[in-house]
Amino acid sequence: MAVVPGVAPLDETDPRTVGPYRLLGRLGDGGMGSVYLARRRSATGPGAVTGPAGATRPAGDAGHGQGPGHGQEAPLVALKVIRPDLARIPQFRDRFLREAQAARRVAQFCTAEVLDVSTEGSRPYLVTEYIDGPTLWEAVRERGPLPATALERLAVAVASALTAIHAAGVVHRDLKPGNILLSSSGARVIDFGIARALDATTMLTHGSIGTPGFMAPEQALGRPVTEAADIYAWGAVVLFAATGRPPFGEGPTPAVLHRVVTETPDFAGLPSALRSTVTRAMAKNPAERPTADELLLLLHRVHTAPRAPRGAPSPRGSDDATDLVSLATTPLPPPRRGSTTAGWAAPATAATTGRPARPGSFADAPGGAPGKRRAGRRRLAVAIAAAVVAAAAVPVIIFATADRDKGTDAATTPSGSATLGASASAAAPARVTTAQTLSKVPPSPFAGTFTGSAFSVAYSPNGQILATSGDGVVRFWDASKPDTPTLLGQPLDIHEDWASLHFLDDRTLAVEGQTVRFWNITKIDSPTPVGKPVPAENATVAFSADGHTLAVSKEDGTVQLWDVTSPAAAKALGKPIGRADGIVDLAFSRDGHRLAVGGGDGTVQLWDITSLTSPTPVGDAVDASGAWLVAFSPNGRTLVAVGVAIRFWDLTAPAGPTPLGQPIFDVPSNGGFDIAFSPDGSTLVSADGLEGNVRFWDVTDPGKAAAIGWPLTGAASGNAGVAFSPDGHALAVLVQAGDSFAVRLWNLH
Repeated sequence: MAVVPGVAPLDETDPRTVGPYRLLGRLGDGGMGSVYLARRRSATGPGAVTGPAGATRPAGDAGHGQGPGHGQEAPLVALKVIRPDLARIPQFRDRFLREAQAARRVAQFCTAEVLDVSTEGSRPYLVTEYIDGPTLWEAVRERGPLPATALERLAVAVASALTAIHAAGVVHRDLKPGNILLSSSGARVIDFGIARALDATTMLTHGSIGTPGFMAPEQALGRPVTEAADIYAWGAVVLFAATGRPPFGEGPTPAVLHRVVTETPDFAGLPSALRSTVTRAMAKNPAERPTADELLLLLHRVHTAPRAPRGAPSPRGSDDATDLVSLATTPLPPPRRGSTTAGWAAPATAATTGRPARPGSFADAPGGAPGKRRAGRRRLAVAIAAAVVAAAAVPVIIFATADRDKGTDAATTPSGSATLGASASAAAPARVTTAQTLSKVPPSPFAGTFTGSAFSVAYSPNGQILATSGDGVVRFWDASKPDTPTLLGQPLDIHEDWASLHFLDDRTLAVEGQTVRFWNITKIDSPTPVGKPVPAENATVAFSADGHTLAVSKEDGTVQLWDVTSPAAAKALGKPIGRADGIVDLAFSRDGHRLAVGGGDGTVQLWDITSLTSPTPVGDAVDASGAWLVAFSPNGRTLVAVGVAIRFWDLTAPAGPTPLGQPIFDVPSNGGFDIAFSPDGSTLVSADGLEGNVRFWDVTDPGKAAAIGWPLTGAASGNAGVAFSPDGHALAVLVQAGDSFAVRLWNLH
C-alpha cells in the first residue's frame, strides 16, 4: 500500500491487527484511546456491529458499509482502539456499545459514518469512515483563519451535522476543531456521542467530557450536558476558525475554564453576517441558545435580517449583536443545592447502626450556609480532564480547629502494629490513631469568620501559620489561637489569580503559578522576595518534604530537579530525567529518596533520587489505570494513584509494585479532587469538588481500606483542597462561601 500523507508508521507497541482489521498506520491519540488507519481483511462487511455475545448484524444499505466484492480491496477506515484501563470496566463496555449503536442512527451528511463496533476481547474498538483531510485545528494553525466564504461553508456544514446528530438523540459533548475534518467534499464532524460512555459507569459522573476552551459554561461547571452545549461549542469553533485563536485563549486548564464561565469572548473578528448568530450560540445561559434546527435556519438567512428563535430577544440587525452580547455576558446562575441532612451524609448502601451521631455540616457551622455551587478541579498543577470556576465575590474564611491534645497524635495502633506512617519503636506505648478517633467521634467545626478568598491552602511546618491564596494575593492567618483567628500583616500581592502554596520551612514560602517564586516571611507583615523565579509555565510542580528539592515538569515530558536549599541561589541539578507523554502529577516520598512521575498515558514511573544529580528509574512504569494524581503514604511503603478510582500499590519491592486491595470508586469525572494523608498515615482524606463532599478512609491496612463515618458535606464545589495540620489535630478544607471559596478548619481530636 502507498503511504498515506499524515499517517505515522506503527511502532513496536502498536498492534498489527485488531479483530478482522489490518492496521496500516497511526492517525493519532485521544482521551479514549488510539486511532489507526485500517483496512478490513475478511469478507464480512465492515458495517457489522458486534456485541458481547458475538452476534453481528448488517450495517445497512450504505455502499461503503458492505464488504468488498470479488477482486476489490476493502476501503480504508479509521479504527479507534479503547484504552486498556477503560476496556477492563464492564459498565464502560456496555455503555460504549450502546452509544456506538446510537451513533449509527446519525444521518451521514456532514459526519463520518460509524461502520463497526466490537466490545469482545481485550481491545474494544470502533470503526468509522476514513475522511482524507486535515482537521480544522491543523488547517487553521498551518494556514491561518478561514476566508469569509469558507467560514460560512464551515458554519453551515457543522450546523448541519449537529441537526443530524441531535435528531438521532445523540449529544456530541466534545465538538472542537480537532473533531472536524476538512475533506474535499466539505467539513465532516467525527467522534460524536461516544464520549458519553466515559461518564456512565459507577466510577464516573455526568459532566465534563470535553475540551476546556470549547466547553459550554454549564459543562465546565459540572452540570448535565444537553444539545445546547454542542450549540455553544459550534459558536466557539466558528470563532476559532475566523480568528485563528481559541475563544478564551490558552493557558492552564483552570484559568481557561474560569474565562469560559465568567468572561465574554471577543466577537470582533467575525464577519458581520455571522456575528449575531455566533454570539447567540455562545450565550452563557443555555436556554438562550438556538436549537440546531433553528441555528441552521439562521445561517441560511445570514445575508438577510436575522430572526431570533422563539423566546429569544431579536438582534438589532445583521451586523449589530449588542442585545446578544448582553446575553453572553450575563453570568450563568449557579444551581441551588438540594436540601441535605445536617452533618455526615450517610452512604445510601451503608447500615447506620452504630454510626456516630450527626453534628453540624459545613452549612450548619457559624458563618452561614453557602447556597450556590460551582465545579472545578483539584489544583493548578493537575492538568487533566477537570473543571474549575474562579470566585467572583470575596468570600468568608471560616476557621475551626482542634484542641491540642498531645496524647492523641501517636503513630501506632493499640496492638502496636505500625500504620502507614508509623515508625515508633516496639517499646513505645500504644497510641490512638486518627482513624480510630474518627471512627468514634466525627470532626467538629469551630466558629469564626474572616473575609478573603481561597484557591489553595497550606500550613507552615510548625503549624502556627495558615496561608491561603486567592484573588491574586496570599493571606497569612494565625492558626495558633483558633478561638480568635487573626490575619497576620497585609495580603501579599503575587499577581497570580491561580496559585498553589508550599512552605519550604517556617520562614520561606514558595508560590507556584506561571513561575515558582520564593518569599521570606520571617517578618510576616512585610514578606520579601528571595532569589530568581523558577520557570514553571503550564508545569506540574512538587516539593520534597524537607523543602530542599523542587521537581518541575517540562514541555518535552521530562522532569527537572532543582536544589532550593538556599532559595536565593536555586540551581538545576543535572540533566532532566525521564520522558513521558505529558506529565500530570509528581510526588516525593517523605524521606526524599523516591519521586513518582504520573504520565499522560496513565502510568506511574518511580525514580530513585538518592543521588539528585544522577537519578535512576526503579523498575518499569506501573499501569495505574489512567492516574492523574499520585501520592506516597507517610512511611513511603504505599503509593496512591487516582484515576477513575483510588488505587493502592505496595512498594515493599519498589521495582515491582503490587496492587493492594480493591479500588475505591469515589472519583468524579470533573469538579476537582484532592487527597491527603494524616501525619500518622492511618487516614486518607478525599475531597470531591463536584458534589462538595469530604470523605475519610481508614488505610491503617491499605489492602483493606474502609470508609470512616459519613462524608462531610458543603465543601467547595468548583475546587477541591484539603490539608492536615502538622500535628494531625486539624483538617483545613476548601468550602463554599456564597459564589466563592473559603477555608474551614475541622477538629479531628
